[in-house]
Amino acid sequence: FAWVHIYEPHAPYKLHKDFDFGEKKRQKYYSEIAKTDAVLGTFMEWFFKQPYAEDTLVIVMGDHGQGLGEKIRGKKFWGHHVHVNDVVSRVPLFVAGQGLPQGEVDPETTVSQLDIMPTLFDYLGVTPPPELFIQGYSIYRLLARPVERSISTEAFGIRGQDFFTFVRHAKSAQPGEL
Repeated sequence: FAWVHIYEPHAPYKLHKDFDFGEKKRQKYYSEIAKTDAVLGTFMEWFFKQPYAEDTLVIVMGDHGQGLGEKIRGKKFWGHHVHVNDVVSRVPLFVAGQGLPQGEVDPETTVSQLDIMPTLFDYLGVTPPPELFIQGYSIYRLLARPVERSISTEAFGIRGQDFFTFVRHAKSAQPGEL
């Protein structure tokens, strides 16, 4: 098992020489995305040539989208927190492993980060323990029998120190105080 958090692309956005889309903030963000995709693609090309690749489940998923000046509630939004909106809640997902279709893109199947854990258990052929209270679906199941469902997400309208102050106060608050 390996887990990797690829931090790029995050502000401040850099313009990468081989991926020059321009000097504006949005164009630099696209440069960051292209560079990250290229590096990840180079790794994947190498990885899938390794003998253990055919016995490995690979999942690459973004954890949030990025607002690049789109209007949310009438105001331009730059960032990736605070709002629940397609701009920040639609993320890329790549899954490869035994029993999964190769070379296909399925924009219709709705998946969530909640689906990662049941997918791992399904891949391993292990029934998850009930105390985990798994809420998602295995991606294997979703591809075999798509289900119509709502995907829940949440966002807090406060950030930084204000958020931590709120959490600290909430721990000691009496019912109805907040």
